[in-house]
Amino acid sequence: NCIFAGGVAQNIKACKSLIELPIVDSLWTPPIAGDGSLGIGAAWLASIELRPDIKIAGITSIYMGTAYDATDIEGAIRNSNISQSFSIIEQPTSERVADWLTENKIVARYSGKMEFGQRALGNRSILADPRQIVMIDHINRKIKKRDFWMPFTPSMTFEDSQIMLENPKSIYSPFMTMAFDLKPEFVDKIPAALHPADKTVRPQMLRQEDNPGYYNIISAFRDKTGIGCVLNTSFNLHGEPIVESPSDAISTFERSEIDVLLFDEYAISRTNH
Repeated sequence: NCIFAGGVAQNIKACKSLIELPIVDSLWTPPIAGDGSLGIGAAWLASIELRPDIKIAGITSIYMGTAYDATDIEGAIRNSNISQSFSIIEQPTSERVADWLTENKIVARYSGKMEFGQRALGNRSILADPRQIVMIDHINRKIKKRDFWMPFTPSMTFEDSQIMLENPKSIYSPFMTMAFDLKPEFVDKIPAALHPADKTVRPQMLRQEDNPGYYNIISAFRDKTGIGCVLNTSFNLHGEPIVESPSDAISTFERSEIDVLLFDEYAISRTNH
């Protein structure tokens, strides 16, 4: 049973090779394995030295960053005057978000606390339909402005990960830190969310209790398409950090061709539906 950390543990293909070794029964890699996690080590050392009686718990949630409430979001919308240029939808449902995705719209989701680590895991993510290979070009051309060969990744419900992935050892990978082969029957079904060279995926295996709102969107998409995953990439423009505040999200939306900016209680759309 292996735990793999350090900067080299961010090599998802290395993790895949380790998983496939007969001697390895299980593998776990943290959500941030390189220098960005040094603060955790410093806090751990201080805790051991100052309060050795306190038991240090493991990570129970990856969503440990900043959060803004509805009042903050409403204020950011007012201050930006974005409502004068785009349509505002109140209380968008998971089913409506799934409809947007099936209509080939690019949806940027801004929700709750920001993720910790190097991967966008649903709360500061750009989402699209993984079945449509054209979405790769759309996202790169309209938003990311990056090389065409850089792959996108899928967020999938934990239940669908068991159906879609070649994973005989039942490795759990909730943080997009490992690569897996898709089962052959799914390779042609999610072409926009796999590596174009070797057809592997770097999935986020999502349990409902870890992010109910995001899970519900993926489930609604599955109900409409039969595919229990969505394309997921970080919510930022190329060369910029991932969005942190509601005003960051609105600014990125205005400066790109994202179709829908999705908050928990509001959605901002470039069209009237």
